[in-house]
Amino acid sequence: MRFSESLENLIEIVYLLNNGDKFIGVRVTDIAESLNIKKSSVHELVKKLKTENILIHEKYGNVFLTDLGCQLATEIYNKHLILLEFLTEVVGVSKENAIKEACQLEHILSSETITKLKILLNKHKSKQLIAK
Repeated sequence: MRFSESLENLIEIVYLLNNGDKFIGVRVTDIAESLNIKKSSVHELVKKLKTENILIHEKYGNVFLTDLGCQLATEIYNKHLILLEFLTEVVGVSKENAIKEACQLEHILSSETITKLKILLNKHKSKQLIAK
């Protein structure tokens, strides 16, 4: 299942704001502030994700991730973490640039590419352990 960057960002921010707990709801205001977008834009994105069974949102209520939403959010966030670590540890990119670039790359790279990057990252870690 592929979503646009803005939809994936919303899924990921709901996950991060509720600390990965699908039973903790997130306010639309908090989502808008975190993504630096208008609340009306959040409502539009939430409406789209509701139809895909990714989010639950009652009018004037908090936003919750469904089971499918939690699974998807975890995948998106794990991609981000793998990319961040790969860029800083293997490539040597500054943390500041790696944070921005990992956020951009997580939306365009396939699962296959992420898996290959994770393998390279693990090989890099193994070599560093052996060198010590």
